[in-house]
Amino acid sequence: MRKISVGLNALNQWVADSLAVGIPGPPWERPLGLSGEAVVLSPLVVKLPFDSQTRHELIVASWFSGDESYPINVKVLIDPSKDEKRLLWNTTSMPTMEAFQTLLDHPKMHDITPNRAFKLSPVRIPKPWGKEVWFTGIEERGISKIELAPHEESILPILLASLGPGAIRTQGRLPILLKILDPDPNPRTGSLYFELHQEKQEVYIVSKVHPEAWPDGVGKMKYGLNQRQRVNFKSLEDYKKAFKNLCQDYEACRAEIEKEWDKKKSALGMNLSEGISGSVLESWYQTLPRELAERESTLQKQIDQFTGWLDLTVGDVVKVQKTVPHSLQHGITVIEFQTPVYERFIITFNQKVLTQNHWDIDKAFEIMTMEEPLPQNLKIIEQNDSILMEEAVSFDTFDVVRVHQKKPEWTADLSSFGHSLIFALKGKIEVHGASKLVLNSGEACFLPAALSKINIVAKSQETVWLLGREKN
Repeated sequence: MRKISVGLNALNQWVADSLAVGIPGPPWERPLGLSGEAVVLSPLVVKLPFDSQTRHELIVASWFSGDESYPINVKVLIDPSKDEKRLLWNTTSMPTMEAFQTLLDHPKMHDITPNRAFKLSPVRIPKPWGKEVWFTGIEERGISKIELAPHEESILPILLASLGPGAIRTQGRLPILLKILDPDPNPRTGSLYFELHQEKQEVYIVSKVHPEAWPDGVGKMKYGLNQRQRVNFKSLEDYKKAFKNLCQDYEACRAEIEKEWDKKKSALGMNLSEGISGSVLESWYQTLPRELAERESTLQKQIDQFTGWLDLTVGDVVKVQKTVPHSLQHGITVIEFQTPVYERFIITFNQKVLTQNHWDIDKAFEIMTMEEPLPQNLKIIEQNDSILMEEAVSFDTFDVVRVHQKKPEWTADLSSFGHSLIFALKGKIEVHGASKLVLNSGEACFLPAALSKINIVAKSQETVWLLGREKN
């Protein structure tokens, strides 16, 4: 493979004697020895670490202005034909200027100029408790996409690979993981793992409390431990031991119940890892041995006595602190920003765990925060007649700001941050970079690190949006 650069005399006027071949380096860096205005064509292969079979071949065109180190304009051709690849992959002949120009004018050469917003196309991931909607997920279970042009999408890793540090300032780092957690309203099936994290940091913004599950509009979330329960024990170690024993007893109880469910699945020809709907589960519980059903119910109530609880309404923000046990409950939908790492220690779950074949009770109790978690207060960054900006969270690698925009237009300075994400929480907004992007409620976009400033135009009377920003 080779990289080709051509000097620019004027816009789209190519100077033949400036043609250079075999220039090393990635497409987002000005090649050594190349000065002035130039366009560089680079071959690029994108591979996913969890998929050895799939690869995407790209031709990236990068425009450089003056002596800028990074391109001012970038276009990409995804999975070019054999003839198109031959220009860069074949080292035995030099392409003509006509072929060079034809490639740059290719109708499938998509503009991915880094000073504009890219609309995110989410992927939906079924879960035992409901579903997740990933806007920036890059995993074997699912890969989110970006919109290159109306009705044309590509996987997010192609944009990141083509723009390099113009997309994410810290190379090797994945984008902030933005997703929606949407649990079922059924209490049998809709509650998430009771778990904790040692590395992952996450924040929830409540967007819906399902009236079927919570008629008064106030939902519940397990968070931390019940400090009042500790007074019933002589020491913290006694309290911890009693709680741990209950969790271990519940794990054994759940294993017995799952054996019963596996028998029913096998009889019905179902896959043993297949989820069970709430209505089916209710009917199955009617056939469960009474002693086993009562034992589970008793253990659940005893465990709940050790658990701390938060009341949640629409708009509430929960900063999930490291090593604090937590569990979002059924029927509460949240927007989540988190560090893009898969790391959890499961303490209890009232269904079969499909992502691993065990719980993590021993490890969780080794690192669990036993003290009361810090208060969930929001820091007001700016408040006036035009705007209310609140800091939802400030973590090690990113922060999240909630913006209540009351004036028609607002400018955000992103020059001191890396990449950013915008999620339209309420109302309709326009995101103006080099081009305009419209976001309706529930939609999101990716802002490359090279984009230093954006204008947000509110198109609804009440507009609320979330801004996640990578820290440098």
